[in-house]
Parts: sequence; C-alpha cells; structure tokens
Amino acid sequence: MKNKILFLTIAAVGALLITASNGFAYGSYGDNVNAACAPASPYTGGDCDYCHTGGKSDPTEAKDAYSAGGTTLTDYFCPTQPACNDSDGDGYGNPVDSSCRYSAEDCDDTDASINPGAEEDCTDNIDNNCNGKIDEADPDAVGCPIDCTDNDGDFYSLEGGQCGSVDCNDAEPLVNPGVSEDCTDGIDNDCDDQTDCNDSACSGDPACVAESCADYTDRGSCKADSRCNWSGKLKECFEPVVYTQSECDAAGGRWNKKKETCTIR
Repeated sequence: MKNKILFLTIAAVGALLITASNGFAYGSYGDNVNAACAPASPYTGGDCDYCHTGGKSDPTEAKDAYSAGGTTLTDYFCPTQPACNDSDGDGYGNPVDSSCRYSAEDCDDTDASINPGAEEDCTDNIDNNCNGKIDEADPDAVGCPIDCTDNDGDFYSLEGGQCGSVDCNDAEPLVNPGVSEDCTDGIDNDCDDQTDCNDSACSGDPACVAESCADYTDRGSCKADSRCNWSGKLKECFEPVVYTQSECDAAGGRWNKKKETCTIR
C-alpha cells in the first residue's frame, strides 16, 4: 500500500513538473518579440494574454511562431508596414506617406535627381527641387548667368561683385581698375578714388616730386617724398638737416647715439 501511494505521488509530481516545464518553457518573451520586430512598431498587446490562450502548457500559434523564430516569428507578431510608393528610389514618395524616408512629396517620381532635396539647376528648364519655381524664378537656383554692364568694352562692369572690380567710368575704356594711374591728367585712371600725385602709385614720379620739401602743402605728398618730414604742429613739410655729432653739439642740439640723429629745440 505504501509503495502504491509513493508511486502515485511520484507520478503526480512528475505530471506537475512536466506541466510546469511546458508552461514556463516559453516564459515571458515579449522583449524577445519586440527585439525581433524592431525597428517597426512591435507587438504591445501583452504576450501573456495573447500567447497563453488556454492553459499555460497549451500549444498556441504564438508559441509555435516564437519557437520557430526568424520570419515565422516576425510575420506572426510584427505589424506589416505599408511600402513607400517611391519609383525612383530617392526616398521621396508620390503620394508621400509615413513609410517614406522623407515627408515631402516627389514631383517627379521617375527621376531620382528631381525631388524636394535637390538643388535648382538654373540652366535646364526643370523644377529640380519641386517648389514650383523653375530656373531663374527660384531665388535659390545655382548656375544662373550673371548680367554685367560693360558699355565701354574694357571688361570691367558697373555692378562689381561677381562681375569683378567696379568700373568707375564705364564710358571710357582707358579708365578702369586695371590701368596705371597717369600722374598728370587730373583723372582717377585706376578707379581707387585717388587722383594724380595723391595716388600712392605716383610716389616718386617726376611729376609729383617737388624741388624742395617746402613746396608740399599736404601731409600725403610730403611723406611720399623720402627726403621730407611733415610737421603736424606747423602743418608744413621740411627737409631734415643731417648733423654730425659735433655739429649737433655746436648747434646746441641733443644727440641720439642710437639713431645718430640730432634734435634742436
């Protein structure tokens, strides 16, 4: 009798263990399912209620799909995403929907170079970036021809900028930023807003060198002549006298040994 009871007890425990092992063989595998479905939106209905439709140990389609894994698992659990209608493969759909890489609609889904992310080419008569504006009508277009005004044909224009240096006299081909300053004609030949001897380009030109420093009446002309110094206090140009140290001492001046100059007050 004791042996019979022991046998029944062992059998009952064994059945319970088998049932439990079947029940827990799959465990709570929602995380595994979600990982398999990523990056699509995973199943979120609760794996326990969804998978254990009967007893914990009862077989279900969900358990079979989980056990099989691979595409069987993802086909069963993962939601089907709509395919983007993108014939040219540029990531822009027509019509656009949430499955497309970009949210803007492609205006020409037969050409991958035409989409809202493209640059507007100013030379092809096509709306490349799908904003309804073609070539020069699009302010963001690239490669548009530049209109430069050059009435005198010297290759310098009035606009400047992308047209190059500004021509200060577009009626005279010999006046532009590329010519040399004539130091005697009273004209700003090279378009730098400086005329004749006032232009640094004329420094040292015979026409701009006075016989004596005193002939200069402005600081610029005075300083341009290496012979001369300008007195800001007296507003006059003078030629400094070169002294020896003995001459400086005789004149009551102060001799600077380092610079070898004499200062007379």
